[in-house]
Amino acid sequence: MSGFNVVYSKASEIQYFSHLDFLNNVSKSAVKRLIAAFEKADNVLREKPFTYPVFYKDYRRLTVEGRYIVMYKVVKNDVYVDKILDMRTEEYNIIVNEITEEE
Repeated sequence: MSGFNVVYSKASEIQYFSHLDFLNNVSKSAVKRLIAAFEKADNVLREKPFTYPVFYKDYRRLTVEGRYIVMYKVVKNDVYVDKILDMRTEEYNIIVNEITEEE
């Protein structure tokens, strides 16, 4: 039995499947590797979500496959995943810029 309940926002689910769809056009084997990597990340969030430090307000980030950032926060026994971003995209750059401007 895992220690934490992981709750994915609708936006994070859409982002996850969007990343898989994009990669599916490039390499079927890469999709399988990415799915496995996200399954491992999900296990980390369920077992040890405090492994990664806070980087912005209450948000933590977990890097998957060196390209994807899982943004999440821990509230009691729940882990809320709000975004799953590809670090190579404009959306990621916009969020990073917003965070650094606030600091």
